[in-house]
Amino acid sequence: GRTHPFLVEPLGNLGEVAHGEGRPKDAQARLRQAIAVAEGALGPAHTDLVPLLTLLGRTELELGQPQRALADLERAKLLSRPSQPAYERGEGAWQLSRVLAATGNEPLRALALARESTGLFAVAGARGRERGRQVEAFLGGAKGQVGQQ
Repeated sequence: GRTHPFLVEPLGNLGEVAHGEGRPKDAQARLRQAIAVAEGALGPAHTDLVPLLTLLGRTELELGQPQRALADLERAKLLSRPSQPAYERGEGAWQLSRVLAATGNEPLRALALARESTGLFAVAGARGRERGRQVEAFLGGAKGQVGQQ
């Protein structure tokens, strides 16, 4: 049925593809569906929710829904564990940093999370190093802004 745990990965993949194709509303719907199935099958505190919540938060920020994004990304951060892949943890920290920066909430925490993500991306292979360069660009532009907020 529509709530079988084997649907979590395909629904998450559909959400990721929709996001990559610039269809954030479709991505949001698929990711919410995947999260609902995962919560039903695995419980609300399972670490498999982390990448889904992270992409959902990123998508919500892009849709102009920063409060929803903040809630989902804070939840992802709480569920994240050191045993998870470095890229996954780095992406969670980076997206939470972006939401905090976009909302003007906790600018020092936003910078700390961005810095945390660069350390994680540095050990996450070529894909991580590329993402780390994007974060470094953000950090370069943010240095003068923290004291002003």
